[in-house]
Amino acid sequence: MASDAVSTYSVIEQCFTSCPNGTFVRDHECANCSAHCYQCSSYSSCIQCESTYNLINGYCTQNCPQGYYATSTGCSACDASCATCSSLSNCTTCPSTKYLKFNPTTQITSCVSACSSGYFADVSGWCVKCPSTCTECLNLTHCTSCYNGYALTSNRCTNSSTTNCITNCG
Repeated sequence: MASDAVSTYSVIEQCFTSCPNGTFVRDHECANCSAHCYQCSSYSSCIQCESTYNLINGYCTQNCPQGYYATSTGCSACDASCATCSSLSNCTTCPSTKYLKFNPTTQITSCVSACSSGYFADVSGWCVKCPSTCTECLNLTHCTSCYNGYALTSNRCTNSSTTNCITNCG
C-alpha cells in the first residue's frame, strides 16, 4: 500500500509541512535564521531579509558596509575605483590617492588618479573646473595658461585686447 507521506517538522510542539519564515530545516526541526532574516536555507545563508534590512554575504544588515551600496535585493559592491558609492559606478568618496570627477554628460561621479586638463584637485578631493578663461590652473584664482585671446597677468587670464601695452605697441 503506497502512502503519500508528508514530511512534518516540529517547532515548539507544533507540526508543519514546512518551516515558517525566519526558520530553516535542521535535524528534522525548524531552527532560527540569523538576525533580521525573513527566509534562509541555513543560519548563514539568508535569502531574503526583513523589509528594512539589506542582504550581504548571506546575512542581513541595516546599512551596507563601506564599498557597497543598497539595492532592492541587498548590498552590492561598488566599482573597484570607489571607496563608497550610491550605485555601481557613481562614487561618493574615493581612496586617498584619487579624486572625484563629475561627468555632466553621463551624470556619473567617478574616481580618477589625476584631474584632467582644465581641472584642478581642490582640498575636498574633487576635480574642479578652472575659470572659463584658463586652460590650466592651480586653483580658482591662479591660472597657469590661458585660452587664445587672453593673456596671463598676475596669475589671471585677462582679455588681451584690454591689457596695457608696455612694449612694442606700434
